[in-house]
Amino acid sequence: MKIRLHQFLSKCGDFSSKRDIKEAIWNGEIQINDSIVKNIKFEFNTNTKIVTYRGKILKLPIKNHYFLVNKPSGYICSRLNSQEKELGNMVIQGKIKGIKKGTLYLKKMRDTLVVSVDSIRLFGKDTFTLTDNISSPEMYFLSLDQNQSILSFFGEEGVISINDQVEKFGVSPIIK
Repeated sequence: MKIRLHQFLSKCGDFSSKRDIKEAIWNGEIQINDSIVKNIKFEFNTNTKIVTYRGKILKLPIKNHYFLVNKPSGYICSRLNSQEKELGNMVIQGKIKGIKKGTLYLKKMRDTLVVSVDSIRLFGKDTFTLTDNISSPEMYFLSLDQNQSILSFFGEEGVISINDQVEKFGVSPIIK
């Protein structure tokens, strides 16, 4: 890849200003393959030439690569497995009768967004435990991935028991 000398020196990060780059070039402090170069617009291939400044070899920084990863539906990301789960000061336990499989999400409002704070995959079991840390009572929501209904309740410190049915989720839950 061909690049002009002043652009190369700017990208290396060894100079604090364009003025410093120009002065280093004009003063003969920049060498390419052991030859002094005093032309700012000098073009060269960075893969085949070695640039030095006061005896130090200069190289372009390594390019950062960014990856966008999509979490597929049905996968839960957590640094803990179900046996290592850290409990918060609010614990929601309960049972959803009739559920065969699915994901149950505990959500709350954060600023103007509804965000998930905990979730659990239910495979063949209808009981669940979800947690969060809470400092004062606030509105929480339970939702199932297979259902559009939302169950809302006020969360507070301690253990909260919620029992419901999958067919009528959120309509008439028993909350203690």
